[in-house]
Amino acid sequence: MRNQGNLHRLLLLSPLLLFGCAISTQELRTTPHEKGTITVDLPWSTVFANITKSVRECFPDRVLNRFSFFYTTSLEIEPGKFGEVKAINGHAGNVKDVFVMVDVDATPTGTAVQYYISRRFFGTYDDSSSFRPIAEAWATGNGKRCS
Repeated sequence: MRNQGNLHRLLLLSPLLLFGCAISTQELRTTPHEKGTITVDLPWSTVFANITKSVRECFPDRVLNRFSFFYTTSLEIEPGKFGEVKAINGHAGNVKDVFVMVDVDATPTGTAVQYYISRRFFGTYDDSSSFRPIAEAWATGNGKRCS
């Protein structure tokens, strides 16, 4: 009986041991590794489309194995005014680790882009010290800039 209890605990903890703690959208917003804002003199619809395309090119949807997969989301929350684009590493048991999140917000003179980046992005996908040049490239349509 005692061994069954230990096995049960190990099975419950195994996703955390394998994948670490997941970062939700809210957690990334409140405690990002890097957070920044850029503004561009382009219409919201252009910037939102550029960022969506860039994120999907840099982090294409794919299955790594039966326990881990990558996917992106692009959601127009307030049509023509505000949207959110995310890159997510999903794990078994519906655990989601958001590692890149970008808010795209229309302004009177163009578009504001606010980015939230997880620590897991740096060193895994990129070895630079700042995400800002990548955000600028994505917003202006240089989707080839992934790191």
